Amino acid sequence: MKPTWGRISRYGLFPFAPSLDHVGFFTRNAKDSALLLDVLAGRDNHDSTSSFKPVEVYESKIGQPVKGLKIAVIKEITDSITNKTLKDSFAKSVAGFKKAGVQVDDVEFGRDLLESIYATYIVISCAEATSNDANLDGIKFGPYYGGKTYQEVMYNARTKGFSELIKRRFVIGSFALMRENQDVLFLRAQKNRAKIVERINQILQDYDFIYVPAAPSIAPKFVSSSDKLSDEYLIADNHLALGNFAGLPSITLPLTFEEGMPIGVNFMGRAFEEAKLYQIAAAFESMSGLADVSTLNKKEGNL
Repeated sequence: MKPTWGRISRYGLFPFAPSLDHVGFFTRNAKDSALLLDVLAGRDNHDSTSSFKPVEVYESKIGQPVKGLKIAVIKEITDSITNKTLKDSFAKSVAGFKKAGVQVDDVEFGRDLLESIYATYIVISCAEATSNDANLDGIKFGPYYGGKTYQEVMYNARTKGFSELIKRRFVIGSFALMRENQDVLFLRAQKNRAKIVERINQILQDYDFIYVPAAPSIAPKFVSSSDKLSDEYLIADNHLALGNFAGLPSITLPLTFEEGMPIGVNFMGRAFEEAKLYQIAAAFESMSGLADVSTLNKKEGNL
């Protein structure tokens, strides 16, 4: 579960990109997730961005009929997936929802917007991380590796204290925030984020949920590579950032298995409608039979 931005306090966490960071968690089934959110949600005066909105009883809708609910499936995402196991299982789940009285429609999001998700995310997240972590200089904050001067202490902390991936993100963020680059990179990414969020909200005015495969395939091996310009990568492998852009709640559930590895689906709902998300998630688990999936998977010899 990835609750609405601000639903759970981020106090005490090490931040990455504050406008994108959600506090999420893993559980074995939708009901356990709802019970955990009951405890974690709520206002925290230590986090000024945490919401004052009253906490619901999140498991209250679990087990309620889903007839009459409306689901939007983003057509460009499902069209970009080539994995036959996933396509067939996803189609069966759509048929199952329709049989239960749920309205399920294919909706076009906008290919240009979907293809821009990754670039938009990288620019904004790296810029925020660069600014957010500028105080990690090895003096008051961050790792200390010694040095005879302030410059040496800071150089050592930021050279030896971060992995190559983190340093790469700091470089991208610093580049995007340079005065000569702000208009063409950072501000442009923010404007594009606003367009993406506007499109999400347009869809959720007419539908209760956006429903998509969570990824285009099983988790790849570490050494594997993919075409970073393909539809499967640009569209079907990065779309979960949509919820972070808009600050909306979403939940990912296992759909099927391939080679002993799970493939999931994701439901995204309106802000602070986590209880309704748990309603559809529990109904989905009843159809898939994959609640408590880690236990089931172990019994089947996959773990």
